Amino acid sequence: MTDKLSHILEHAYANAPAVRAIFDQAGLTPGDVRSASDLDKIPVTSKDRLVEMQQANPPFGGFLAVPIEKLQHIFLSPGPLYEPHAGESAVMDTIREMFAVAGFTPGDVVINTFGYHLIPTGLALDQAFREMGATVIPAGVGNAELQIKMMLDLKVSGYVGTPSWLMALIQKAEESGLDFRKTFALKKALVSAEPLPPALRQTLVEKYGLQIANAYGTADLGFLAYNLEGGLAMRLLETSIVQVVNP
Repeated sequence: MTDKLSHILEHAYANAPAVRAIFDQAGLTPGDVRSASDLDKIPVTSKDRLVEMQQANPPFGGFLAVPIEKLQHIFLSPGPLYEPHAGESAVMDTIREMFAVAGFTPGDVVINTFGYHLIPTGLALDQAFREMGATVIPAGVGNAELQIKMMLDLKVSGYVGTPSWLMALIQKAEESGLDFRKTFALKKALVSAEPLPPALRQTLVEKYGLQIANAYGTADLGFLAYNLEGGLAMRLLETSIVQVVNP
């Protein structure tokens, strides 16, 4: 973790003017931060402050750390915040770890119901699934009847999306007279982007026989923590460097 942290900070300090300014104003250099505990030395920059900095210095507020022509995508996340992506990133590492935790394997046929427009979630998960050898159905948001047909025809084994939409699909299938557990091939689901109530998890696991992984993440950092057993407690992902702060 020390090498990873040092690389991130040194690259950001050298290439992102806003990061250099934060360090300089605090009297720090990247060499002063060598472990996760040293992160306490760096002033907290809130997400609201990031929005202000982008508005004052558009489009990226001084946080772009690669030449702009190297960017592959520019997303717009809630805030609103422009999210520049230049390809391979620490975010993708968190997604790969989360897929392993959730039990996805090469050969899975996965319906991806996260959005593909403006936000990074749908495309990032799509890329990681394809890299691991899974087949992706880029369903995105909405159109329950078509999604149910695809899940049935294509023998979908995995689902990623919100837990409420998964339950909505199951209920829609049952309203059509289908026995979901017997008729569909779905076995595993990675849900995120909203709370997973205990009663809903219990229904998905016990009534429908699904393996449920519940993940917490953000658009700018990827997945950070997960839960496989229910309850409120979550485990931190090993690929993430997480600091709990008092702002």
